[in-house]
Amino acid sequence: MKNLYFMILLFIGLQFTVGQDNHIKKIMPNQWEEFKTLDESGLHGYRVNLWRYNRLKFMLNTPFLIEGFERRPGSHTWQGEHIGKWIHATTLALNAQPGLNSVYEYDKDFPWDIKDKLDNMVSRLLATQLENGYMGTYTEKDRFMKLLDNESIGGGWDVWTHRYNLYGLLTYEKYYPNEKIITACRKMGDLLIEVFGEGKADITKYGTRQGISSMTILESVMMLYERTLDKKYLDFAEHLVSVSEQNDKLRLMGNMLAEGSVVDSGEGKAYQLMANLLGYLRLYRCTGKQQYLTTVLNGWNDIAANHILVTGGPWSRQMSYNGNKECFAHQDAFHPEKIYVEGCSDATWMQLNIHLFEFTGETKYFNEAERTLINSVYGHQDTDGYSFCYYTSPNEKLPAYGPFIHCCASSLPRGMEMYSNHLVGKIANNLSVNSLFPFSGKIADEFGGGTIEIKGDFPYSNETNIVLNLNKQKEFVLEFRIPKNTTLKSVKVNGEKIKPTKNDRGQYEIRRYWNKSDQISLGYNFELKAHIQGGELDGNWVAYTYGPMTLAEKLNSKKDFKSQGDKFNRAVKTKSIDENEPFENNQSTAEAFYLEKIGKIDSNELKFKISNTETLLVPYFKTGSTFSGPRTYFRLGKQ
Repeated sequence: MKNLYFMILLFIGLQFTVGQDNHIKKIMPNQWEEFKTLDESGLHGYRVNLWRYNRLKFMLNTPFLIEGFERRPGSHTWQGEHIGKWIHATTLALNAQPGLNSVYEYDKDFPWDIKDKLDNMVSRLLATQLENGYMGTYTEKDRFMKLLDNESIGGGWDVWTHRYNLYGLLTYEKYYPNEKIITACRKMGDLLIEVFGEGKADITKYGTRQGISSMTILESVMMLYERTLDKKYLDFAEHLVSVSEQNDKLRLMGNMLAEGSVVDSGEGKAYQLMANLLGYLRLYRCTGKQQYLTTVLNGWNDIAANHILVTGGPWSRQMSYNGNKECFAHQDAFHPEKIYVEGCSDATWMQLNIHLFEFTGETKYFNEAERTLINSVYGHQDTDGYSFCYYTSPNEKLPAYGPFIHCCASSLPRGMEMYSNHLVGKIANNLSVNSLFPFSGKIADEFGGGTIEIKGDFPYSNETNIVLNLNKQKEFVLEFRIPKNTTLKSVKVNGEKIKPTKNDRGQYEIRRYWNKSDQISLGYNFELKAHIQGGELDGNWVAYTYGPMTLAEKLNSKKDFKSQGDKFNRAVKTKSIDENEPFENNQSTAEAFYLEKIGKIDSNELKFKISNTETLLVPYFKTGSTFSGPRTYFRLGKQ
């Protein structure tokens, strides 16, 4: 009888999910749909499994995730964010790697089952919810509900905790339907409406940077609406937008619609501002209202053009016009030794790009997510598997890896897992291959069923094979994505050369009748590029990329950046570029000149040398260690 009851609940949940998906598809019919990843290897498989088999184990072995909820107050004001982030990343890890359920059976000192641990953590979190819906780590006098009585409480992170509780629990419930979770999430949503709804408290007066941290709840509220289709949550989300627009120092939508700078909203707090854009993107997904999409796209354009390093990392720096070193700054503040990339910003930039890719299918968004992953995210992760940097800088003598529990170490695995859950899928009735990293994944029956295998050694090689292990023959379009700064050289199907077409989303397409074990062979070339970056006191720097990879010099921590820069300038300086003319007026000439100064010195390895120097460049993600750091940008002219 108990099993029958469970099956009925599961059926109801699945039927609701179908209805929910159909509702969204009416508004956005061509969204990208993920298929299940079965196995990953190569560089990304190595990197993502470092966290799964080390950091994940580390987090499971500490009471930190749950103790702030079970014994209020928490040890610090934002302790509550970690469990939601961890639930999100771990759920995606299990979806991409089902074998994780028993991966540590051989470990006699620490036998465990990730799924059991995850289920237990979710149950314990739900048990901490108060009758009024509160699920935070604060004592009663400091909870966000007290804002109604005492507006001086405004600096808290209590709403922020509820943002991540909703996010993590709703992600878990997507894969493991459970009506108790929906009830708990509804209670959190209803409490937020009771406090911050129409005619109630102003949410921008709670939380940091003009309330931009609390406004991140927008995305989670929209996730609750998507799951329940209860219009009161959509109405609440649009109310939050109207309140935000009434705060002249926040006003993100108005600022972006006017094509303003992200520096000017919420003091430019990078991580939170991008998280706000995620909320506007879900509003567009559910309403089709163009102003929400334009807000996101204009924000994306500004960030991509003015605030992203060649590593794909969103950079920030404290200036007189913003709040702290985690805030966006204008380009004239750029200096590779004085700026920072917060790990949370990396993860959120990846998240924004992946969701934009889901909603549009445009390759440029996933290309950006992949560039950030390969360079900046891997750069934040130590190869011991559990240490992460809170901040990195493109030029630094020693990355500050540590095993500490901080927001970035909880955010970065989320970006890695989101990538791993978007390797193969469907869009516009096409089978969509979205990565050249080696992996295997499931194929839906509409494409013949079975599995797909991606074989090769991307990004270390220039060839990839796609093998279709179909259950039955089928005619369909297979599309594939080529990474940023990469040129497709050749395509063969079962050894026969063909010419694919390129669709308006940037994907290459092959339409044919596919047999059970067809093989597609791709050959491609990585483009070597030089990039000129202006910055502080009219300074200019050059950096190099090779395909989606950023190149950097691996410096021993004892080396001096300035003296090394002098050597670089003496070796490459020329009168062919007028130093009296601003670089922005002849940037393409300068980039072409500096590109001529670099060449590959090892055909089997990714090693480059700058001519007339001893400067060797390797992929950025290989430069950081406990004794070395990267120099990504080389100063031009005077040091």
